[in-house]
Amino acid sequence: SQEQNYTRFSEVEDQVASFGIDGFYTLALSDSREIVFSGGFAWMDNDRSAVSREFRFLALNNAIPLDVQDSRVDYLLSDFNIGPDLFMLRETTGSDGASAYQAALTTRAGWFQVDAEVIPLVRVAIGARYEDAEQGVTPIDIFSGPLPAPPSLENSYWLPAATVTELQLSRGDVVPFQPGGMASTREWVQIDRADAAEYAKDLELFQASLAFVKAARTR
Repeated sequence: SQEQNYTRFSEVEDQVASFGIDGFYTLALSDSREIVFSGGFAWMDNDRSAVSREFRFLALNNAIPLDVQDSRVDYLLSDFNIGPDLFMLRETTGSDGASAYQAALTTRAGWFQVDAEVIPLVRVAIGARYEDAEQGVTPIDIFSGPLPAPPSLENSYWLPAATVTELQLSRGDVVPFQPGGMASTREWVQIDRADAAEYAKDLELFQASLAFVKAARTR
């Protein structure tokens, strides 16, 4: 209908720049355990401009001739049918910043993490990420120019995280304790190494197990 006929055109342009760096350092705690320190920094800047225009074809003065109404749509709405006695092309684009704006968003973030097997077969990872961001928007009236911008938004926050992982069954040579081939308790495991000399790497684990058993007997 003449009241609802409209055509919109819009364009959005983004310009994004970003930078990031990270690294890590590994420190041995024993022959089989290590601690890893890692961290990084990231920066991003995003500038955006957006504009939209709206037009309507209206027959306000006279009824459209039947031969024009029977035309294909691309002919019906072509430029030679725009005139005082046929269609009128009216721009209905919103004003006061409703159809265009410019915006900018800048974020900065840093993170760190410590990942270590603090005791045999127990790994702990702790870390945090810090972010701060600033966002600003300037509405634009396409008929008169930029309008007063509202205050920019600024925010910053911490995102901490921590995990504890039991590794006793994560190695291919570690299985639940099976004396005589029969499965026993979940609290104990056995280590099956193809080369007996490799058991030297588990010495710290054996010592910790003995200390645990001795302490339990004295309770």
